[in-house]
Amino acid sequence: MEKYRLLFVDDEPNVLQGLKRMLFKMKDQWDMHFASGGKEALAVLDKINIHVIITDMLMPGMNGLELLKEVCSNYPKVFRVVLSGHSEHEMLVEAAKLAHQFLTKPCNAEMVVDTIEQALKFRQILHNEEAKRIVSRISMLPTMPVTFQRISKEMENPDYSVAAIARIVAEDSSMSANILKLVNSSFFGLINRITSPEKAIALLGADTIRSFIVNEHIFTEIKTGQIKYFNLDLLRNHTLLVARLSKIIAKSIGLSKQHTDMASIAGLLHDIGKVVLITNYNTTYKVVIEEARTQNKSIWEMEKEVIGTSHAEVGAYLLSLWGFDEEVIQAVHLHHCPNLSVDENAGVLTSVYLGNVFEHRLVKLNENYAIRPIDDIYVSRMNLTNQMGELENMCRTICNEVYGEQ
Repeated sequence: MEKYRLLFVDDEPNVLQGLKRMLFKMKDQWDMHFASGGKEALAVLDKINIHVIITDMLMPGMNGLELLKEVCSNYPKVFRVVLSGHSEHEMLVEAAKLAHQFLTKPCNAEMVVDTIEQALKFRQILHNEEAKRIVSRISMLPTMPVTFQRISKEMENPDYSVAAIARIVAEDSSMSANILKLVNSSFFGLINRITSPEKAIALLGADTIRSFIVNEHIFTEIKTGQIKYFNLDLLRNHTLLVARLSKIIAKSIGLSKQHTDMASIAGLLHDIGKVVLITNYNTTYKVVIEEARTQNKSIWEMEKEVIGTSHAEVGAYLLSLWGFDEEVIQAVHLHHCPNLSVDENAGVLTSVYLGNVFEHRLVKLNENYAIRPIDDIYVSRMNLTNQMGELENMCRTICNEVYGEQ
């Protein structure tokens, strides 16, 4: 089997030697290269098909930010990791714009290996090379315009609160993904991963969020003028309701608090790939929508036919690069076809799959879209056949609360 090729970049010889010793155990799995600066790193990239780059930030000549800009532009499929001892706010902001993940020195071998292996593990999710280049270039997702408007209005109040901003962020899948990517970087030194946007905002603080949006412009909004064929408000409402249904299903089938929280965030993010496809395949995605309606096929089936990949694969691949939990990635990846999972304890996936199916069955906003039948084989495999009536009735009650009786 071909080894993955990694490039470590640092101007300190002792750091490079330490990395060589620390990661010696990976020599049979990884082909590791080492460079003492940005220009040397670019020379290696020019000659060798590198899969992962791990770079320091403050280096003489070409610094880490300049190097990452070159990598993002010319070698977009490379997984980009910052490994730096400089963890000031400004450094995080700049790194967030270019890197997939941020690790702080000193960093043990286990963290480095786990970070890299998880991203590489899901590399084969996305077979479409063009889509892989597009997704790999993304360091922050554009967010719903209404989110910017609501946050800006809230911040006009001199007494604006963290709780109010947290509620707004938690209703936007793109902003939630961005915030969770930031707060779960090792910059914050958290022992446990955060899966709740509300908790993430509380940790960052309202002033930091204001700085990200107003001063550094780390977040951008979706330009809606070019995508009038797609209703972003419906997508937002759908993901919010699926998140709610996924959470209640997770509780009902006996998942732990941790996995129930994962089901909720996976439900919110399950269609995050649509944001990527809409904003990067604008004209083509209009064809997807039109053909899905004309042929009475599901959106994800038409995505595969027209683009060569689906929003599920795109979203899962992005979240794997950003270091999200494996259960969340799996749920996003397989929320249309859970039987492809070999995990017999895939509670998060099951919750999101059923939450999405029930939402589509119970909330009929457009009769032109095909509704897929429930996968009875998978339901039986998860030993939930006898609970399906109860779960659907519970979801119907919630849907009726939101939309009224259909």
